Amino acid sequence: AAADGAAPPAAAEAALGEVALGEAAEGEVAEEVEEPRIVTLFRRLKELQEVPEEVRTDEQKEELANLSEELAAMHEEAQQLNAEAKVTRRLARRSEKARVAAVEASADMRKALEQTDDEVQRRRDDAARKASFW
Repeated sequence: AAADGAAPPAAAEAALGEVALGEAAEGEVAEEVEEPRIVTLFRRLKELQEVPEEVRTDEQKEELANLSEELAAMHEEAQQLNAEAKVTRRLARRSEKARVAAVEASADMRKALEQTDDEVQRRRDDAARKASFW
């Protein structure tokens, strides 16, 4: 099948699976136009691949080549989208870690300020005690 320009079925299935997984991983709803188109293209590709090569018409051969090309482009786009999603998820994790670190730093600063206020008050009390003693 690969010799006549058709994408191997595994590659087409991977393209279909990656698009679905990539969108599902992001929690997005697939465009209703896109998913059925991929399924339709893949189904037609399988139908054409089942026709023995020696009895395929020129139109079938051309359609097979076009389908293979289009599915390969979709597969490439799915890979790019998955790579972008991976980067986005990594950035989101970093952002969350930075937010947690900022909250912790804020709590530490608040605690340090409270300790400083307590220390200042303690020193004032000590000074007042000494002053009242004399």
